[in-house]
Amino acid sequence: MKKFNLMLSVLIVILIGLIVFSLLPRFEEFTRPNILVNIPEPKMTKEVVVEKNVRNVAFDLGHEPKYSPLNEYSRFTSLFKDSESWISTINGTIDNLVGTDVLVIISPNATYTKEETDILDGAVKRGMTLILLGEKETAVNLNELSVNTGVLFNSVRVYDLSNYWLFYRNPILGEFVEHNLTMDLEKLVAHDACELTTVRPAGNVVYTKETASSSLKTEKEKLPVVAVSEVGDGRVLAVCDTDIFTNKNIELFDNLIFARNIVNWG
Repeated sequence: MKKFNLMLSVLIVILIGLIVFSLLPRFEEFTRPNILVNIPEPKMTKEVVVEKNVRNVAFDLGHEPKYSPLNEYSRFTSLFKDSESWISTINGTIDNLVGTDVLVIISPNATYTKEETDILDGAVKRGMTLILLGEKETAVNLNELSVNTGVLFNSVRVYDLSNYWLFYRNPILGEFVEHNLTMDLEKLVAHDACELTTVRPAGNVVYTKETASSSLKTEKEKLPVVAVSEVGDGRVLAVCDTDIFTNKNIELFDNLIFARNIVNWG
């Protein structure tokens, strides 16, 4: 009986120890950057007014975009509507872009055929504006479209251990080149952004802070996340972050101002 009571006591002590241990912070919670919780979101307070510009704006739905312009991107899409643009969607393969002034492609999960890329290249050279929004998971598909414009999406994630919003994979974008796209911008916040590589005729216009790094470049430096290019009579905008303009994030810091600038520029 005494032996049974002793074993029971030992089991109780072990059980209590396991419960206490489960309540202790994990080691990773001491080593990873702090995640802020229960703090007010930095809502954008500047006035957003888009310029009136009647255009035909199409969104590509035929290549499995990560977000829909009618759902998760509805706030972004509404800015084009406010400019009095006509909004349409491409629900299958791209076989004709005649009359399309702006084409928006949001992180496509499906590949493009050689015929489709040729049609896109021709439309841009004739004067169409192509807006590409992507991330590391869809970089390969976007590069099929951007390679001839001097822009490449890298399959690497950008992070910043010093300047971030809530989590180090949400880096602050705070270095800007003077451009119509960067008017009135002081601070943007990205979400799982990737890094761009550009060669002429493309040029970078938005960077992270100098404290950022990536799996491609472990040293800390400012990394390009937004670039523009002019090809023939057309223009291409590449944004290496898809979540920046979702309804959830578009009003953080100056993200909405950036979206306004894109609509006015496009």
